[in-house]
Amino acid sequence: VACLALGQALTLQRTDGSLLPVRLFASPLVGSERASQGWMASLHDTSAEHEAARVARERDELLQRTARLASLAEFASGIAHELNQPLAAIANYAAVADSVLSQDPPPRGKAEDAVARIGEEARRAGRIVQSLRGFIQKRQVEHRRHTVRSLLEEPLLLLEPLAQRLRVRIAVQASHGAEHEPEIDCDGGMIEQVLINLLRNALDARPGADGPGTHPTPPLDAVGVRVDVDD
Repeated sequence: VACLALGQALTLQRTDGSLLPVRLFASPLVGSERASQGWMASLHDTSAEHEAARVARERDELLQRTARLASLAEFASGIAHELNQPLAAIANYAAVADSVLSQDPPPRGKAEDAVARIGEEARRAGRIVQSLRGFIQKRQVEHRRHTVRSLLEEPLLLLEPLAQRLRVRIAVQASHGAEHEPEIDCDGGMIEQVLINLLRNALDARPGADGPGTHPTPPLDAVGVRVDVDD
């Protein structure tokens, strides 16, 4: 009864098959002797509210993607350098393998080692490309459960070239063990963007600095998870 008095969200279907979002309000009719004599109900069309929410959601998604592209442009040169490293290593190991296989008889162990290293570097380049694709692609706002460590993976990978160029080491310290790592319900993309901005600001504050670098620390307390970035 209380729920109906406050309004119950419903979706009705019109005769043409289209859907109509409404909110149902109902309250009991009570007679002079406080006996129930029926119900009074009304339907409120919430189409305009749903449309406004959809427009706001699309605007937020656009702003989020624009912020991601702007961040990507800022450290694109570092990412290109990071991607060139595994590609150059693949070319070098391929030359080694070609040289080894041209010997008679070819030393199988050296050839296998060169091929294995080519695979490692290819996977490394693939992780960088996959991270970039996931960072810039258009996506819908999606709330689900994440660990703080998983939310840090892409920001740390994307900022690693900049950190290396500035000679700063990024270290993650947690106040809990991996088996007790907390989860948070959030839009992972938006939280990753916030973490990138925080880490980037910390890196910019330490140009050419030596030492331990930045320390994102996600402690668990009574109300949730807190992430600190110390430079």
